[in-house]
Amino acid sequence: MHARAAALASLLLFATPAGSLADVDADRRIVEDTGFVLPARELKLGLFNSAYGLGHHLQLESYLIADLLSFLNVGMKYQFLRSPQLNLAVGASGG
Repeated sequence: MHARAAALASLLLFATPAGSLADVDADRRIVEDTGFVLPARELKLGLFNSAYGLGHHLQLESYLIADLLSFLNVGMKYQFLRSPQLNLAVGASGG
């Protein structure tokens, strides 16, 4: 257990924000807590949320911090409406 706590502490140490600009445009959308999903076969690795595009409207998600602490989890998000003005998705997760 001490090894897991040390690993978590080191991850959090490196998770401090660094100055950078987000490259968000029509091809690079923010997928966390939005109606957007990743394109098919695209992988996003993040300290907290990671995701993989299974199709043009379906995304597989997991929270890596919980996985590292032995709380395995998985989530799915389905985008059922995609238009220039509005994107809607529904998701479910468990673990």
